[in-house]
Amino acid sequence: MGKGIDTEQERRQIEYRPHLRYIPPVVYIEGESGEEVAYEVPSELSLASEVLVTDTWLELQDVKERLDGLIQECEDKLSGDVITTTDVRVIQALQSYKGPAGPYDQITFADYKKLKLKPNRTSYESVIVDAYERHHNELGGKLEVAILSVAYDLLDDVGDTLEFVVSSLMKDILAPNESPEAVRETELDKLNEWLRLDVRRQQLIQEYRDEATGSNASEKRLQRISKEYREVETRLQELSIYGPRGKIGRKIYDRAKKLNQVLDKWEWLTRSTAADLFDGYIVCMIRGLLAGIDTGFEIDGTIRRLKAIQAILECVHGDHKRTLSDVKGKLENLKKLPQRFTARAAEATLAIMKARATDAIRYWLQKTHADSECPAFLELGQKLIDAARALDIKFELLIDDEERMNRLEASHYDEFNAELLNKRKTSEVFRLLDELIRALEMIDEWGEQENLDEWIRKFVRDNHLDLRYNPETGMVERMNLGP
Repeated sequence: MGKGIDTEQERRQIEYRPHLRYIPPVVYIEGESGEEVAYEVPSELSLASEVLVTDTWLELQDVKERLDGLIQECEDKLSGDVITTTDVRVIQALQSYKGPAGPYDQITFADYKKLKLKPNRTSYESVIVDAYERHHNELGGKLEVAILSVAYDLLDDVGDTLEFVVSSLMKDILAPNESPEAVRETELDKLNEWLRLDVRRQQLIQEYRDEATGSNASEKRLQRISKEYREVETRLQELSIYGPRGKIGRKIYDRAKKLNQVLDKWEWLTRSTAADLFDGYIVCMIRGLLAGIDTGFEIDGTIRRLKAIQAILECVHGDHKRTLSDVKGKLENLKKLPQRFTARAAEATLAIMKARATDAIRYWLQKTHADSECPAFLELGQKLIDAARALDIKFELLIDDEERMNRLEASHYDEFNAELLNKRKTSEVFRLLDELIRALEMIDEWGEQENLDEWIRKFVRDNHLDLRYNPETGMVERMNLGP
């Protein structure tokens, strides 16, 4: 026997008002007899609640703010930087660029920044940019230039991606001057409404079956259930767009998390000291380099050995310099891909919206298809269903492409950062060797009264090699070298 519209069970179902921070794959609601009834949740809805589009927006904002700050920090360090060149090709390019002003054998950081940020550089302007970057790829070159050579493009890309998230993924949940917490609540409200209506849809299906198979089935009751079902389906079609949006947002979120890790490394590389690079073992490393000097080795022999080590480092650095240049080229080739993804994602979002709009047609076809004997109608119906499926497949392929692209970019950044660390370490060792050679050249001979450890500690202090960066305070502090 069919139930009436106002049973206690139905009132509980209609009044179901979830407010979940995370929506699980299955929710349980108390049934008429007090038992829990399981309702499956659409997988896209559950996934969309794991990482909200709001979370993606905030993570990207964090990346942009940190990147802005790091770029400014690097620019401040390079503000007075000037390099000199004797390369005829570069001098000719500088003549074309500077005109009668000159000088034609110098490139300032201001010149580099201006040309690096220029959208469509001329060939001679590119020669100047490349010359400045090549100079700083050498041992002793400033690491900040290598970082800026990639960071400028990355900042543009992050800005474009952030604009896409706001304009395409958040347009109906982001109000002017609204706090992030309020935006998050708005998005959660939408997802919980989706959950509530999907549960209600499942309940209506069961109610229709119970009524239709009951001994006293009521046509009026069946019509009322069908009417409510259509209303629920209409709203679900509007809300279901949060599924594909959530998938797109999640991929962007994953990329933003990786970029924050890249920034962690860049910040450490630009702020760390020589002692940080060797985990504080600066004294024992110098002791190893000077081994034997206090037991009969001539100072001249020690100096020759240190210079030989420098020559080896220069040779090895040549290979790493080429690798660093190659990796920068890979990142350069990738820089347009995220922008291309956002454009394709916008198209896909519209496509998915159209696909979701065909749900009503699917529902109508399912009810009429079996009874129809019209070949033309059957053909049209199948085309509509196939088209909707094709749109869904196209979207999933897009998401897979983005996942592959994220992994490729992450691999390139890992390689780039490894080369930056190698360059920084090699440069610091080379500089240390320079200072040691200079200090030893001032000594005629190593006296018996000289204590090697005392000499090393004094050398470390005099050359400020006892400094370590404290990331918690943001300050550089002296480490204890002992007496």
